[in-house]
Amino acid sequence: NQGVPAEASHVLISNGSKQSIMNAILALVNRDDEVLIPIPAWVSFPEQVKLADGRPVFVPTSEEEGFKLKADRVERYITKRTKLLILNNPNNPTGSVVNREDLLKIADLMMRHGVYVVCDEIDDHLIFEGEGHASMASLSPEIRKMTITTNGFSKTYAMTGWRVGYAIAEPEIIKRMTAIQSHYTSGGIHVAQRAALAALTESQECVEEMRRIYRERRDYLLKRLANIPGMTCRKPEATFYAYPNVRGLFGRIRLDSVGSSTELANLFLEKVQVGIVPGVAFGTEGYVRISYA
Repeated sequence: NQGVPAEASHVLISNGSKQSIMNAILALVNRDDEVLIPIPAWVSFPEQVKLADGRPVFVPTSEEEGFKLKADRVERYITKRTKLLILNNPNNPTGSVVNREDLLKIADLMMRHGVYVVCDEIDDHLIFEGEGHASMASLSPEIRKMTITTNGFSKTYAMTGWRVGYAIAEPEIIKRMTAIQSHYTSGGIHVAQRAALAALTESQECVEEMRRIYRERRDYLLKRLANIPGMTCRKPEATFYAYPNVRGLFGRIRLDSVGSSTELANLFLEKVQVGIVPGVAFGTEGYVRISYA
């Protein structure tokens, strides 16, 4: 439904999209190959690259630009060792969405340099506004050959514990990924795949209802955060995460012992039993991730 044609030879079912991403990295990355990771980034990406003996190369995005990845910024970090870009779109933790125009520019850059792209699109159905989601593999047959699209059922259908994910790529890449997966989990769980099939083929009203509820929660959260002196937060376009800037809270009265996002997260947990994730975990100090799932 994202405009990416796929026959069975283009698809591999795995135990969650995280395994799909790991399979792709293991299939493509050799020792000392460089993998571009835009930050803020999901915490597993750099560790997965290290497991494949690759080198994570972090590409910063800016709050001023809405944490959106731009082709000119990516190009600064490409070297002869660059093998792969991991593009999480929509982004966890920021909720930002790279639009079609910017995706086209990034895709053109990747083709010119012969760099593969793993597109983690796990939150593609949880977009609240804007032009919606564009899948990089749908942009052209040429970029499709360089793209491994990963997705799953944890976010759209709230099936986190069922662990069903999938990858769509060229048959040659899928063969490599299948060979790798066969040696450490064999395949996806059959009963979970049946549940995923039911989610896909039954009414999708539950998805729209969940998206509506998340949008309401997001708007409520942003309204409350706006009333906290020293905290600012850009509006997330997607996902069920907000990523406020909390630098203005450091060193304030009653927070004079707090000088980092980790210390702030510990304070939240100890004093009010609220769990937030420090931004340093995503590669950017001075922020925290708040979930409104």
